[in-house]
Amino acid sequence: MFLEAQFLLPLSFFLGSLPFGWMIAKLWGVPDIRKVGSANVGATNVVRTIGFLPGALTFILDFLKGYLPMVLFQCTGDVCGDSNIWVGFAGVCGHCFSPFLSFKGGKGVSTTLAVFLALNPWIGFVCMLTYVLVLLVLKVSALGSLYAMFAGLTGVLLFIPSPLEKIVVFIIVCIVLHKHRENWEKLLEHI
Repeated sequence: MFLEAQFLLPLSFFLGSLPFGWMIAKLWGVPDIRKVGSANVGATNVVRTIGFLPGALTFILDFLKGYLPMVLFQCTGDVCGDSNIWVGFAGVCGHCFSPFLSFKGGKGVSTTLAVFLALNPWIGFVCMLTYVLVLLVLKVSALGSLYAMFAGLTGVLLFIPSPLEKIVVFIIVCIVLHKHRENWEKLLEHI
């Protein structure tokens, strides 16, 4: 479905801003997931504090809110040009800066992985595989996120011809890495 940017980008931001981790935690009896564990609303904190099933649901829903708008809708108008990357950008921004959580949302990994997959299935697959392998070997989710983001950015820089998509993906990756800054500080303390 073709939608003008002025309708689709706010819609994608709104969908991205839905705090599924927070809502699922409430359903599982946790009043506010932001006050337990790592204080994050993402799937990793939900898994650690509540369990695998609610964490998996959080991951799937956070993933879909980045993926579905990019594949179901086509952004039109001068803002979008011939790319849907702004739709993905809006979804990631909604997730990371959710107005439902006082503009303090999640870290954006699941939603960004979805954007990579929608942009290019091979790049998305490599990103997700990278995350899983690093997590299995090093047992640190933040490092899995770091390597997955770098894998995605590298894939886009090498295999996506659009300069616009390269720039926007670079900005998305910077946002996700910035949201992980506390993780990096903790990891650096242990080196």
